[in-house]
Amino acid sequence: MDRELIFTNARDKSIRLNDNRPFILTKLEGVSAPATSIYSRRAPYQDGRSFSHVTLEPRVIVIEGAFPKDGDRFENRRRLMEVFNPGLKTFGDLQIQMGTLKKKARCIVDSSPVLPETDGPYQRFQVQLFSPDPYLMDVVETLASMTEWEGGVEFPFTWPTVFAVRSSNQTIEIVNDGDVPAPVKIDFYGPATNPKVEKLETGEFIQVNRTLTANEILSIDTSFGNKTVILKNLSTGEETNAFGYLDLSSVFLSLDVGENTLNYTAGETGVETLVEVRYAGRYIGL
Repeated sequence: MDRELIFTNARDKSIRLNDNRPFILTKLEGVSAPATSIYSRRAPYQDGRSFSHVTLEPRVIVIEGAFPKDGDRFENRRRLMEVFNPGLKTFGDLQIQMGTLKKKARCIVDSSPVLPETDGPYQRFQVQLFSPDPYLMDVVETLASMTEWEGGVEFPFTWPTVFAVRSSNQTIEIVNDGDVPAPVKIDFYGPATNPKVEKLETGEFIQVNRTLTANEILSIDTSFGNKTVILKNLSTGEETNAFGYLDLSSVFLSLDVGENTLNYTAGETGVETLVEVRYAGRYIGL
């Protein structure tokens, strides 16, 4: 099986398309490199133009397939309509597998499935998806913990013995294997004082000037268009917007392509603080 698609909509309804019945994938467009727009400027009397920057355009993904007319023909038609439902007006996840590579795209159904009347044993169909984000992403986020346990009991053991203790692994190396920088999600588990994460290669940091108690989690998302700083109370489940506690010099940092060294500080309680960094690589295409 060279190619497989799994689309899951906002209602958690999904459909699988590959080389097998009932839903056979016959054609896939829009998952290679997206279109680009090149911006330039020109001064009076200048020969040619001066390059400014390049942006990537949103993706339009076109899926063509077929299913057999015998057996559950009308149930399969209904299944297509149920899953590829533009009336949901929200995002679904398209998982794309080519060989051993798996990536995903966040998509909105652009139009209902088109099922033309055709002769033959198979009913053809076409679906069009729209992805505002031009990048494909890892299916599963990578989790990196900046706190670890040292020592511990080994069996068999003799008394006296030493049990495991939490240590402060305040620096961690993260390799971004994607094609472009990747935003991060950072979780600080209290207690902590003015928690801060710094990218040592650039000196950029993000810091929240607030004290966290042992039953609080501070979650930071640096994604473009979805930048958030949320404080959650584990006892009550209450979530509070903590954007106002950001240090004025903070940067919503991202992981550059290749190696990145992150360091965290959390005041005198730093050893007790658990810090987790999550990210998904972003790719030009498959």
